[in-house]
Parts: sequence; C-alpha cells; structure tokens
Amino acid sequence: MAVKRSATQVSYGINSPLYNQPRQIIAQRAPASSDHADSGTLWVDEAGDAAYIATSSGASGTNWAVAPSGATTAASMTINPGNLTVTAGNVIVSAGDITASAGTATFGTTIASTLALSSTLNVTGLSTLGDVDVVGNMTVTGDFDITDTASISLTSTNDAAGAISLTANGGTSETIAVTSSQGTGAASIGLVSTAGGITLSGGLGTADAINIVASNAAGGIDIDYGTGGMTCTGANGAFAVATGTGAINIGADAAAKTITVGNVTGATAVNINTGTGGSALTTTNGVIGLISGTGAINIGADAAAKAITIGNGTVATGVAIAAGANSSITTAGAGVDFTITCGGGTLTLESGEAAANAIGISTTSAGGGVLIETGAAGDEGLIQLRPAVGTAAAATQVLDAYVGVATYTGLTTAMGASATLTLTNAMISATTGVLVTVSNLNASTNGAFLTIDGITQAAGSIVVSYTNNGAGALGAGDDVLLSFMVLNP
Repeated sequence: MAVKRSATQVSYGINSPLYNQPRQIIAQRAPASSDHADSGTLWVDEAGDAAYIATSSGASGTNWAVAPSGATTAASMTINPGNLTVTAGNVIVSAGDITASAGTATFGTTIASTLALSSTLNVTGLSTLGDVDVVGNMTVTGDFDITDTASISLTSTNDAAGAISLTANGGTSETIAVTSSQGTGAASIGLVSTAGGITLSGGLGTADAINIVASNAAGGIDIDYGTGGMTCTGANGAFAVATGTGAINIGADAAAKTITVGNVTGATAVNINTGTGGSALTTTNGVIGLISGTGAINIGADAAAKAITIGNGTVATGVAIAAGANSSITTAGAGVDFTITCGGGTLTLESGEAAANAIGISTTSAGGGVLIETGAAGDEGLIQLRPAVGTAAAATQVLDAYVGVATYTGLTTAMGASATLTLTNAMISATTGVLVTVSNLNASTNGAFLTIDGITQAAGSIVVSYTNNGAGALGAGDDVLLSFMVLNP
C-alpha cells in the first residue's frame, strides 16, 4: 500500500538554517508516485538493494529518482524525464542489445557486437561495431572503416533516385576510391544494374574527364554489347584511336555486315594514311565503288615515282574505263613510253562519234612518227584496213569513204579498148591525195587485163581512165574493182 511520511525538520546552523534534513524511509520495495514524501526524502529498498530520492512532490504524486552509487544493478531502468550521463568510465553491455527507438544516438567511442537504432546514429569518435541496424540516418564524423571477414552489403529499399549515395564533399583534392586489393578475376570489381543502365559522368572540362585505364602492361579493355548497338558521340570534339604497334580491327569478325566510315555532309573528309606497310582494300566477290560526285578521283597523283597497277591477268578479269567528257592518259618526260598490251586477245579501239576523226593517232613532237607493226620476226605486215565497199552495175558509183573498194559489174570493154570509171566521194577534195588501183576478175577466162592510163581528180570525185591490154574482152563475171585510199592533209 502507499505510504505517507511527514518528516521531522532538523535545522543546522547558528543564526539561519542551511538546509533541512528529511527522515529516511526503509521499505522492502521500490517507491511509486503514490508514495508521498517531501523532496529530499531517501527511500531505501532493502529487497531490491537500491536507494531512491524524492525529487519533487505535488498533487499528482511524488517523483522518485534512483540514488547515485558506485555500481548499480537493476532488472530494468527508466529515466523520465532527464538524461543518463556518464562522466567517467564506460557503458558496457555484456549481453543483449542497446536499442534507441527514437531521437538521436550520439557516440564518441563505441564498442558493440550488435547495435540497433530506429532513428539517427551520430558517431564522432572511434567505434567498433558488430551488426549495425539503423532505421533513420547515420552520421559519422572522422574516419569510418567497415571491416569484416564476411561479406559487407549496403542495401536500400527506398524507391527513389539516390537510394544509395556515396559522396565526397571536402575540397578540390578529394577522391573516391573503390579498390579490390587481391582480386585477380576479370570481375574483381563489378558495376551491375540488373534492370537499368549505368551512366558514367565526368564534369571536368579537360580531355581526360573520364579515364578507363588497364594499368597492367599486358592488360586489355573488353566492351561487349547486344543488338541495341553502341554509340560514341562527340560534340565537335576529336575521336582518336591510338594503339602503338597494335593492329586496329573494325568489323574483322566473320559475320556479314555493313561498315560505314564518314558521311557526305558538307566538307566532310576521310583520310587514310599508311607507311611502307601499304594499304589493301579487299572484297570476296564484291564490288568496290569510288564515288565522288563532281569531285576528282586521283590515284597516285603525288610527285613520287611509283608503279600503278589496275586489274590483273587472271582469266575473266575485265577492266572498264568509262568517261562522259574528254579524257586522256598522259606520260611525262622524254623517252617515257606508254604501252597497251593484250596478251592473248584482241585489242580494239572503238569510238561511237560520227566524225571523220572519231579515232585519232597522232604525235605532237617535231620528228615524231607513228609505227604500226605486227607479229614476231617473219610475221611482219599483218595489218588490215577494213574498207568501205560499194557495187554498181555501171561505170559510175558513189562511195563516201577514206578507204574503200568500189566494184563495177557488167562492163564489156573490148580487147585493146579504153574506158573510164567514175567514183563520186565526198572525202576527196582538190588538195587530197588519192591512191588508186584497178583490177578485174577473170571469171569468163577471156583473159582481159586492165591498166590505168590516168586519173582526173576534182573536188568530190575522181575519173580513172584505163585500157584493156589483155587477150580478150571483159566477159560475164569479170567484175572491175577500184580500190582507193584518200590521204587528207
């Protein structure tokens, strides 16, 4: 039951009291607020081996505080209101947990096997902790080391940006280092976003704002990606790939693909430079196209001496050169020859121009000439001129050509008689030279034999006078052939 004690007041001092000393209460239990006593009353709980002091008393009851002592053993302790202050020594929990369900827990030096907080943990000094469970904020002032022989996991269930944030905010010399000291595997440090992406962002305004370095001399960098592709985009900055003596391979695997270098926008240029190792552009049965729009295509156009080879001698290899404007193949320097060789086939020069000089062979140097020769020794002279041909059953016909054969049929010139053959030819002028021969067939076996007596030339025609100096007249089938070549100066 509750007790009510009214203490006898005892005064100390000569002229005025210094303080009043209440009476002590001896009981077999701890006091309750319903146990009324004057402030300063000492309550001794013999059964609990504890002492309490009345700190205040009012209508609602008396407040009792545990009396301080060198050591206290209690099954439980509640301090309300006020603080638990340790000015010397340590707070040692040899079993159980220290749980802060609200407020802020601030520690200087902490040594604990398990620490559970449902609010905020502030650590200002050296702390050695086993299992730490903080529901709230954790603030550390000073060095913060997490060491364990087992795995260490940082997990946040916050569904928001910055769910886990590791920040250095001390000054311009600060760094953040993530180090694997003994791991030798390719994944000794792994950055994994299971369902999302990974972004590396450097705010430094220099060329080395982001560095990926394989520091081992034999180390490499392996970047793998899927069908989404890989894009490296620069904002007007250069993109350099330097490998020292190592090769640079682009699209060198065996899969079929399209490889694009450069674009056709504005003044875009593509430069491919090589040293003495040379360059090779190889396709497997594919087309190689050089397209420059209105720009020139120059092959070996520098001033250095070199050999330029186009095509090969393999069977079925063909070389086609097409042009829509005047074109030329030029050699420079005295005695520099230009040779077109056709090993086992026919060399043909064709022109589709409807002009008298559609194909021209000329020399421009004084004393220069044109040599046409054929065959090896013993085969000289195998040169053909394909003439224009015409036939007329009369002694007059028209055949406009520089080289031609005009055939006259049905002539009956008697033995010893003379006659004329007229050829109208627009290629003949008053100043051109004309080489003419006249021959006849002897199908009739009459033995006619024609010889030229003279040639009269005018602009646009020639008249050939001849005499039959044979043994008989021109008979049936004895055609007369007038062959000519016009030399146009």
